[in-house]
Amino acid sequence: MNGSTRRDGNVVAGAPEASAGTGRLEEWAGWFVRVLAGLLWLTATLKMISVLQGDPVLRWRDPVFQVPNRNLLVLGACAEWAVAAYAVWGGRLWRKVALIHGLAACWLMYRGLLKLSGFKGYDCPCLGPVVRDLPFEEGAWSVLLGWMAWGTFLGASLLLGAHAWRQARSNLEPGGDGAGSAGGG
Repeated sequence: MNGSTRRDGNVVAGAPEASAGTGRLEEWAGWFVRVLAGLLWLTATLKMISVLQGDPVLRWRDPVFQVPNRNLLVLGACAEWAVAAYAVWGGRLWRKVALIHGLAACWLMYRGLLKLSGFKGYDCPCLGPVVRDLPFEEGAWSVLLGWMAWGTFLGASLLLGAHAWRQARSNLEPGGDGAGSAGGG
């Protein structure tokens, strides 16, 4: 690659390379952010479609927050759309990864609280006609969403950890100015 990476993760053409592989981490992080933005947009849209379908389970109270499921789905969809929008049109790459990481941490905390509450799921086809017509059981969707949450959290953790490690290494190099040659965030 002929260029160096700025603090915001963008490559400056024609500038000397800071170190080998500087842009590779940003490339992986960029792909991660783009894929997650699409998944977040999709899941938020499916949540809102489910809300509009008006299934009876949406009037029931969530076992963790004790608010109607409809309100929780709307809040979750809006949060996912906001994170997806920032991931597409927002500023710095590493802030995008950190925001996705934070959202995944919230998902996992919520799922943990559901488990601690003893919640076993609703005995109904609750996810609406969009999901209900697919050839999967309701429990399979919960497992899939759980794996997606863990994968998102672990992927963002690895990317942020690698970014922090690279920052720390660049600060230890001779002539390191403490800002890191490929930092940003």
